[in-house]
Amino acid sequence: MKKQKSNNKSVILITFLLASLALGACQSAAPSSATPLVGTTWLMQSYLNNQGQMAQAQPSGQATVKFTNDGNLSGNATCNQYAGTYQTSGDKMTIVLGPMTLMACSDDALNTQEQDFTKALGSTASYKIQGEQLTLFDQSGNTLLVFNAQKPDALVGPTWSAINYNNGKEAVVSVINGTEITAVFGSDGTLTGSASCNTYNATYQVNGDAITIGPAASTRMFCGEPAGLMDQEAAYLQALSMVKTYTVEGNRLTLFGENGNILVTYGSK
Repeated sequence: MKKQKSNNKSVILITFLLASLALGACQSAAPSSATPLVGTTWLMQSYLNNQGQMAQAQPSGQATVKFTNDGNLSGNATCNQYAGTYQTSGDKMTIVLGPMTLMACSDDALNTQEQDFTKALGSTASYKIQGEQLTLFDQSGNTLLVFNAQKPDALVGPTWSAINYNNGKEAVVSVINGTEITAVFGSDGTLTGSASCNTYNATYQVNGDAITIGPAASTRMFCGEPAGLMDQEAAYLQALSMVKTYTVEGNRLTLFGENGNILVTYGSK
């Protein structure tokens, strides 16, 4: 009888240990709460500058990156849009930058940030995500870029001020200095704003990231100055009629054409 009691105790102890191990395994296998790398728009918070120091992002120039499942990436470099490809293996990452628009930034600080940002992307060797923060490192483990997961503004509500637009000649150009193009998307499906000289209104429909903008009606004033203003207005309204998709990244709205070409880029006021 004593031997039987000892065996019973051993069975109970083994059962308890197996249950504990199973519970530990379940806890270890719990899904991570980290923000996913792919599909998130990451907004730069700080970057390695050309003096080898970490600098805070310029508040007037947002830099972003967004990774897709097919190995592509894109975003704002600060003043310009860029695209590229990336590869990951574990925590290793390589980035190859591709095409980029060629707009001049409004001041030297933004130009410098854009240059440092693109250089840092191309030097990336590994990455880490902690919660809603993404950090990119070089081959020596030095921090290159720090991003936070972006919670984008809604399309509806802000007054969007155009930064550049497609001039209809296969070129994306800056809005003429001293002029303003705006867009306000209403919750009732109406689009209103200033086309440069005249005000305009149109209707729009959204389905996911797809957007259709109807023909725009505008007032009929003529503005002779500055030079090229009426051409700018005509090109902008033509660009609106060709819009197929859009993205909102922080305070940046971009409208794209059928082939993914940039038609208009705005900042929110």
